[in-house]
Amino acid sequence: LAHWSLQETRAFFNDVLREDRTIANFIQSDYIFANHELAKLYNLPNVPGMSLRKVLLSNSSARGGLLGQSSVMLATTNGPETSPILRGVWVLKNLLGRPPAPPPQDVPAIEPDVRGTRTLQERLRKHSENKACKTCHARIDPLGFPLEAFDRIGRQRVTYANSSRSIQTSGVLADGHILEDVDDLREMLLSRQEQVAACLIKKLLEYARGRLSKPSEETEIGLIVEASRQNGYRMRQLLHQVVQSNLFVN
Repeated sequence: LAHWSLQETRAFFNDVLREDRTIANFIQSDYIFANHELAKLYNLPNVPGMSLRKVLLSNSSARGGLLGQSSVMLATTNGPETSPILRGVWVLKNLLGRPPAPPPQDVPAIEPDVRGTRTLQERLRKHSENKACKTCHARIDPLGFPLEAFDRIGRQRVTYANSSRSIQTSGVLADGHILEDVDDLREMLLSRQEQVAACLIKKLLEYARGRLSKPSEETEIGLIVEASRQNGYRMRQLLHQVVQSNLFVN
């Protein structure tokens, strides 16, 4: 499964690049790439064979974009259980480009005990009462809760495994904006395409140069973002802007 999940994400990225789609497709799309194995996982009918192919989604599907892909869910698990913290950090780091600070060393981790009487949200609120944790968790947790609608390998669910307790997917952002589910999370990300573009540009530069971006490069990155915005954040144009920038060769 891990193999096909990775291949799905690669095929999806190649399609966005080849067809010169906009970066909004990374957030929300009306199609995925799947074979028989992934179709079973995603509960999609009529996808025979082991070759990956483009599969159109229904309007009611929770898939589409990166957030519905098994590879992202597998990369943000905590052992046998899911972790809204890891998933929230993934969104901040890989889509919004605003990774949180490392957790304090003297604060214990939250144990993923889904058998207890308290909900996961309640345990996280208790954990974040620590002043050293509160600010970061206010940024992280609301982004991770909507993704709890998927289990550790990306299957949709309404209850935790071996439990009748319902999954709670809602969270409140620091600005008071309420995210009820993954659709709300996607809408929030779509409203911040400039921020997503800046994150993607940094990731491309870091991959190409083999080093992290520097604060002194923010102005130049902003110029690439603006040029990309004028072209509708299309992937080929964005990539051309990155390659043609001074940052690419320095």
